[in-house]
Amino acid sequence: MLCEKERFVMDYLKGDERYLWHSNRDFNPLNFDKNILLTEAFENTFKDQYGNEYIDMLSAGGCALFSLSDVEEATKVAGEVKLGAGYFEGFTNKYIIDLAEDLSNILPVGLGRFIFSNSSQSAKHIAMKMSLMANAISGYKEKKSILFVPLGTSKNLALYTCDGDALRDADIIFGKADNMQTESVNDVLSSDIDQYFQGLKRIFKQKGHRISAILVEPYTLFSYGSDLYKAEYMRELRNLCDKHKIHMIINEQYTGLGKTCKYFYSDYLNVTPEFLLLGESLTSGIAPIGLTVTTESIYEIFNSDRQKTLKFIHNSPNTGNAFSAAIANNFVLKLSKRGYLDDVKERAKKLYVNLKNDLEEHRNVSKIINLGFINLIQMVDVKSNEAFDESMKISERIVKKALENGIILASKENMLVLNPALDMSLDDIKKATKRIQKSIVEVLG
Repeated sequence: MLCEKERFVMDYLKGDERYLWHSNRDFNPLNFDKNILLTEAFENTFKDQYGNEYIDMLSAGGCALFSLSDVEEATKVAGEVKLGAGYFEGFTNKYIIDLAEDLSNILPVGLGRFIFSNSSQSAKHIAMKMSLMANAISGYKEKKSILFVPLGTSKNLALYTCDGDALRDADIIFGKADNMQTESVNDVLSSDIDQYFQGLKRIFKQKGHRISAILVEPYTLFSYGSDLYKAEYMRELRNLCDKHKIHMIINEQYTGLGKTCKYFYSDYLNVTPEFLLLGESLTSGIAPIGLTVTTESIYEIFNSDRQKTLKFIHNSPNTGNAFSAAIANNFVLKLSKRGYLDDVKERAKKLYVNLKNDLEEHRNVSKIINLGFINLIQMVDVKSNEAFDESMKISERIVKKALENGIILASKENMLVLNPALDMSLDDIKKATKRIQKSIVEVLG
């Protein structure tokens, strides 16, 4: 006979099965056989219905910059907010202004105009739309395409093109199928990074007159094992953009706000993009927010005499949300406090050293790649000295075993991905690396 607690668990799991559609089920990054009912959380650890603990090494998918103790502090601050969810055109509030002002103190030089929205995805759409419209206003009528930088070695580089009429549509990026065309440009690419970059240069030379912006996601490049995220390539990419009058959009949702032990990954590169994107990481994942930051020169295009017919419109629920802004500002002030990033660097160093000490001697660990608090563990088949055959699903099996051992990781091809919260305790770091070691040994011996 089931006890009351067991009935509680069964009822809610049945409710999950009855009502919820887990849309990433096919992707299944954590390799769940069945859903886990989380009932409690503290610091960077979750508990399930049976009292099992899971150390979160993914910071809730990259959003949770800080642990629950800091989140509780931030929500107390936000609890003092007595304003509604957002604002209408022409209205503003002190919380959103304070957030913009404090962010401007840590953003790369040259970025200082803020467009708030409700998610990182909206922030991305806004940047692409602004780029296309800015070029249309400025007379660059052929620049109707957005170039997506390829993901790792998968070589899925593509141009997304909008026709001229779509530029008048407020929903340009969400636009109708007949307003959007995809053009594959993979024929010039190579898996070798230097040849790959030469291919990218040829694309700029051949099609640069048509490209409005290039969208770069450093975290995605890094987590797929591509060297394209490295400074020498990104700076050259910036030079190519300048040469061909192409806007650079850098998505810092997962690399910004201290994750690389600098305020932004762009600081490592000494590169200022035309658009820098942030999202739910601003609120540590507990309130909706999106942010597109751009330059004064882009902003002025939309307020110039050239701006006659095209009006930039982008409506998002929760835009200017005072509650979200208050939470975000609490975290930004904490992050920018003197000495805080130094503490983050020490914890990041400890994590990397522990990973090397606990894992590097394992015969199937090829190397550990580190970018601040973000780490990749590359796996290799010692028989061939190459990556495991994908059909073996080695990294997925390790992630599944890690879940059984109370650690939440992600896998990308033949790699394990770690991206924990900034204030992860030294004790949790020690426990986490030991559990990862145990999981690898249990799968590969």
